[in-house]
Amino acid sequence: MITPDRPGGGTHAGENFVVTFAAHPDRVGQIRHMLRAILRYRRLEHLTADAELVASELVTNAIQHAPDQRPITITVDLDEQWLSLAVRDHSADWPRPAEPVPSQENGRGLLLVGRLAGSWHCAAHTDGGKTVSCRLPVSDPSPARRLLPRRQHTPPLEADGSGARQSASDRPPSQDASLSQS
Repeated sequence: MITPDRPGGGTHAGENFVVTFAAHPDRVGQIRHMLRAILRYRRLEHLTADAELVASELVTNAIQHAPDQRPITITVDLDEQWLSLAVRDHSADWPRPAEPVPSQENGRGLLLVGRLAGSWHCAAHTDGGKTVSCRLPVSDPSPARRLLPRRQHTPPLEADGSGARQSASDRPPSQDASLSQS
């Protein structure tokens, strides 16, 4: 179910899309397709590659770590400065960036999210679930994000935590890393 909320009117300022979906791996591609359509419609195609990768990682983590088949929700917020992505699941397990071994195929998702978005945030909910979120700037990519090649194989990231989670002092105020209850 896609629920657009357009308080900003005809521009992309303040647009919000909420999609609730079954916790199934097939949904990852459908979420990428939806996100690509939103960005194309809003003429923000330059964000597509990063946004698809970040959304894929957040949604895949939610599906893999969900304790049951309860629905997952992704919220896409778009304003003049930021594309914000938030994925809510029903797992109480806090996400942790892994220290991947070069021979492993997985374990790099949150490192990639941190590298592309600059930081990520997790908020716990009183029902035992959580929301993992991040934001991408709508403007041209930052120098750090331009370092990653597009549409090519990306070598494993260093496991030193660079780009993974920034301290609250390194983040804009809305990216506070503290545990919040809602």
